Amino acid sequence: MSNKKIDEMEPTEFNAIVDAFIERESQDCGELPAHVFYDALENIFRKPEEATTVELEAQVIGSELQFAIPDVALPGITVHNNQIMINNVRFVVRLSPAAVA
Repeated sequence: MSNKKIDEMEPTEFNAIVDAFIERESQDCGELPAHVFYDALENIFRKPEEATTVELEAQVIGSELQFAIPDVALPGITVHNNQIMINNVRFVVRLSPAAVA
C-alpha cells in the first residue's frame, strides 16, 4: 500500500483506491453504485458557478472585534472571534485606533 497523500496521487490511482473501497464496503449491501458516489463527491466539492455572498455580523466587545456567520453550511469556511479561515488561509482582523485629524 502506498503512503502517498491524496493530492500526490494521480487521478487514476485515487479512483482505483476509492473503487476498491466501495466494492469492499458495499459487497454485502449492493446499494450504492460507484458512479453515484462519484457524482455526489463531485457535487460536494464543486465550486459555485456564481459568486457567493456571505454576510458577516460583527461587534466590538471591549477592544476586540468578533464576527459571527449565519448558521448555514459553508464548506471550507470557519469564523471565530476576529479570524476568518477560508480553506487554509486565515484572515486576522485587528482594530486600529481612529486617526486623529
